[in-house]
Amino acid sequence: MIEYHPNERLVSLDEAGYINDLQVEGVTPIESDTVLYDMNMSIVPTKIMLEIIEKAESQDINQNLDDILIQFLPDYKTVGVEHHGYIANIDSINAYYQASMDMLEAEAYTELFQNKQSIYTKGHNGVPTFYAKGADVKHSQLATGCEIFGKVFHSQLFRKVVVEAEAEVSHSIILQGCKIGKGAKVSYAILDKNVTVEPGAVIEGKPDDLIVIGKHEVIKRSDF
Repeated sequence: MIEYHPNERLVSLDEAGYINDLQVEGVTPIESDTVLYDMNMSIVPTKIMLEIIEKAESQDINQNLDDILIQFLPDYKTVGVEHHGYIANIDSINAYYQASMDMLEAEAYTELFQNKQSIYTKGHNGVPTFYAKGADVKHSQLATGCEIFGKVFHSQLFRKVVVEAEAEVSHSIILQGCKIGKGAKVSYAILDKNVTVEPGAVIEGKPDDLIVIGKHEVIKRSDF
């Protein structure tokens, strides 16, 4: 999980569960198959937080708060608390894509959205997605208001996406309001809101080389 996250910090615990050290991944050699790593989350009493900030100011340390907390960690007894369940650190386009694809798997989706701690999001009431007679949808998640006439495989479609007849979408994330024209093909891509892929156009990325299209772009048949 941390292979492509060079800013992750590895956690070292003593026998009592206190944190000895946090080391930067990518610099620290990793010899085991699994490691303990920091979730970039800390619970600190207000009094201690203010004390640490005053120390940083007195030493003219100008860094973000996370780095300051880690720098002064050895001055305090800090307990590591283990997190159980799905976790993803979205700090890049590839990380966002992988986390989104993880949600297509029942185990990861259940761990994140159906555990004891609820996740509340902004509600959008809309009509159900329409699947035409010739639509072919497998292993995908589709929001409300979509119109599907073509094929969708292993993808996430946000609200009000239109996939016209003979069009194919695979291994992709299609955000709200996009339109995939007749006979167009989109694979290994992330399309931001209101992108139009004209009929017959092809957007073909690779698992390790995703194509990202910005908002309101119009992709013509000759663009890729």
